[in-house]
Amino acid sequence: MAVDIQLIKEHASFFDHLVDLIPAKFYHGDGDDRVDLMSMKKAARAAAKQEFKVKYKENKRNKLDPDAPATALEQQKAAAASKQADEDDQPGPSGHSLNLSGSKLTREQLKERLQQKIEAIAQKRNLKDQQQDKKQGKQDKKAVAQKAKEWRQKTLEDNARSKQQEQAAAEGGQAGSKRKAQDGGEQAAAGSKAGKKAKQEAGSGKQHQAAADSDDGDFQFARLQFDDGRPVPGPKGKKPTKEQLLKQVEAKQAELAAAVAAGEEGRVRVVQEAWKTALARAGGEKVLDDPKLLKKSLKKEAKRKEKAGKAWAERRQQQADQQANKQAKRTDNLAARAATKLENKVAKREKKLLRAGFEGRKAGFIGADKGGGADKS
Repeated sequence: MAVDIQLIKEHASFFDHLVDLIPAKFYHGDGDDRVDLMSMKKAARAAAKQEFKVKYKENKRNKLDPDAPATALEQQKAAAASKQADEDDQPGPSGHSLNLSGSKLTREQLKERLQQKIEAIAQKRNLKDQQQDKKQGKQDKKAVAQKAKEWRQKTLEDNARSKQQEQAAAEGGQAGSKRKAQDGGEQAAAGSKAGKKAKQEAGSGKQHQAAADSDDGDFQFARLQFDDGRPVPGPKGKKPTKEQLLKQVEAKQAELAAAVAAGEEGRVRVVQEAWKTALARAGGEKVLDDPKLLKKSLKKEAKRKEKAGKAWAERRQQQADQQANKQAKRTDNLAARAATKLENKVAKREKKLLRAGFEGRKAGFIGADKGGGADKS
C-alpha cells in the first residue's frame, strides 16, 4: 500500500492551522501554579509575591517581544526544542553531556538561560534585603519604644518633684502667716504698755516681718519648657474687648508720639515696637493695632446688633400677636361650646315634657279654640 506523503502533509498543515486558531493561553495554559497566600507564613508569602512580580514582568516582556513565539503552534515547537536541548544537556555515563545528533543550543536559548539565572540571583538578593530591612525595622521600633519609656519615666519623676516643691512652698507660706500673727500680737501688747517704745518695736517688728516674708517666699514653681528653651503656653485668659483694645491702642500711640517728641530714645522705641509687631504678624499672630479698623469694626458690630435687635423685637411682637389670636380663638370656641351645650339641654328637657299620642304641652286651655257649651243660645 503506497503512502501518500502529500496528503499527510496537507492533513498536518490543516491540524496545525486548527491549533493556531486556539489562543496559546487556553491551549497550553499559563504554566503558573496557583498559590494560597493566606495559608503561608509571612516570609514565604513575601517571597511568593516577589516571585509573582518577577514572573509577571518576564511574561509581559515576552508578550511584547516580536521575536518570541506568540501562537500555540510556535510555543509548542519552542517547548519541544527546549525539552530536546535539556535531554541533550543531561550528563551521560562519563559525567559529561553527549551530543550524538550534532545539534547545538542557539544564541537566543543561551541568552534566555543566562537571563533566568540572573533573575533568580536577583530574587534571592531582594529577599535577603527584605529580611534585613524587616530586622532593622524591628530594632528601630524597639529603640523608639525604649525612648518613649524613658521619656515617660522622666516626666513622672519631674511631676513628682514639682509636687513636692509645691507642698514645701505651701507649708512655708503657712508658717510665715503664723509668724506674722505672732509678731502682730506681740506688737499690739507692746503698744498698749508704752507709746514711743511701742512704735519703735512695731517698726522693728515690721522689718522683721518683711525679712521673714522674703525668706519664706523665696521659692520657684516648676515650669514646663520645650527643648529649645521656649516656655509651654498656659491656658489662655479672657480676650479683651474691642473697646478695650481701642483704648489701649490710642493710649500707646499717644505715648509713642510723646516719646518721639522727647528725643532719640523715643524714635528707637518706636522702631522696636514696629519690629515687634512685624515679627508677631510674621509668626501668625493677629495684631490689632490700627484704631481706624477697630472703630470701623465697632461700628459694624453696633449696626449688626441693632439689626439683630430689630429682628428680635419683630419676632417677639409676632409671637405676641399669634398668642393673642390663639387665645381669642380659644375663648370664642369655649363660648360657642357652652352655648351649644345649653341649647342641647333645653331641647332635651322640652322633648321629655311632650306626651306621646296627645297634643303636647300648650299655653292655654285644651278646648279654648273650639268654643264652649256656655256660648250656645
